[in-house]
Amino acid sequence: MKKTILTTSLLLLLTAVLTTVTVALFTSENHVDNVITTGGIDIRINGLLDNGVNDHGNLKPGDLSEKSVTVENIGNNDAYVRVSVALEWANGELSNDVIVPNYNTENWINRGGYWYYNQCLKAGEETPVLFDSVSFSSEAGNSYMNAMLNVTVEASAIQAANGAAADEWGFTPGE
Repeated sequence: MKKTILTTSLLLLLTAVLTTVTVALFTSENHVDNVITTGGIDIRINGLLDNGVNDHGNLKPGDLSEKSVTVENIGNNDAYVRVSVALEWANGELSNDVIVPNYNTENWINRGGYWYYNQCLKAGEETPVLFDSVSFSSEAGNSYMNAMLNVTVEASAIQAANGAAADEWGFTPGE
C-alpha cells in the first residue's frame, strides 16, 4: 500500500512538473514602445528689428517709410496666421490719423483688429507682405516735430488641421 501511495504521489508530482514546464515552453512575453511625436507651429516676423518694433528716423511730412512685413512658417505644420499692428506715438498725445500703413488687402483680411492671411501658410513658406510702407501725411503739423512713432507688429498662428482656426478665431481665413 505504501508503494502504491508513493508511486501515485510521484506520478502526480511528475505530471505537475511536466505541465509547468510545458506551459513555460509555450509562454512568451514581449514589450514594444510605440513613440508618437507631435508637430509644432512656429512662425517668424520678417522685416522688423529683433524687438518687433519698426524704427525709422528723420521722417518728414509727406514721406513714405518703406518697410515690408511678412510672416514665415518655420514650423513643420501648415498654419493660419493673423497679425496685429499697433501704432503709438511715444508721447501718447499725437493722433495716428497722419500715419497710414499701406496694407496689402489682396492677400490679407482685416477683421476684429487683426489682419488675417487669407490662405493656409504651408510649412517653410512665407506670406506676401502685410504692408510695404507707412505714409506720413503732408498735413502733419509742427506738433509732430521730433516725435517718435512705434509701429509694433505681433503675429500668431494656429494649426490648419482639424478646424482649429474656426474653433479659436470663429472662422477660417480664406473660406
